[in-house]
Amino acid sequence: MAIFIKDVEAESFKVWTQVRLEEGALYGKLEFPGGKIEVGETPEGACRREVHEEVDLLLPQDEKLVLFKYQDYSVEHKNICLFVFISKFQDLPAEKGQWLTIPYNEKSASLQGKIPPINHVIIDDLAVYIKTQFEQGALQYLWQQ
Repeated sequence: MAIFIKDVEAESFKVWTQVRLEEGALYGKLEFPGGKIEVGETPEGACRREVHEEVDLLLPQDEKLVLFKYQDYSVEHKNICLFVFISKFQDLPAEKGQWLTIPYNEKSASLQGKIPPINHVIIDDLAVYIKTQFEQGALQYLWQQ
C-alpha cells in the first residue's frame, strides 16, 4: 500500500486516494493504491507495481518509499498483512484520484463510511506520527528508514 503525503502543516496534512472501481464490499470507497505481493516480489516492488497498475504511474526508481508500518487485520475469513509505505511524491494524476486533508485533531473521523475500516487505523496512526514529527521539528525523518 502506498500513501502519498503532501502539505504537512501545523494543523493537518494531505493524503492521495483513489476511488475503488472493482465490484465488491469496498466498491466506491476511497483507498490507497496497493494489492497482493506476487511470487518473487519484495513488498516495495509490489507497491511500485500496484501504483503502476492502478494509477498508471511509473514511480521513478530514485523516489523513496519508506515503510511506515505493518498492519495485520482479518476480514471475511481472511488474515491480511499490509506493508504500508509512505512517499512525498506529489505528481499524481488528478483524473485518477484526489488529495484529502487530514486534520490532526479529528484524524479520519470525517471519512467515516467513505474509506475501508482498516484505513481509519492507518490514517489515525499516521496523523499521530506526522503531528509528533512536525511538533519536534523533525519532518525530515519521515522520509528515512
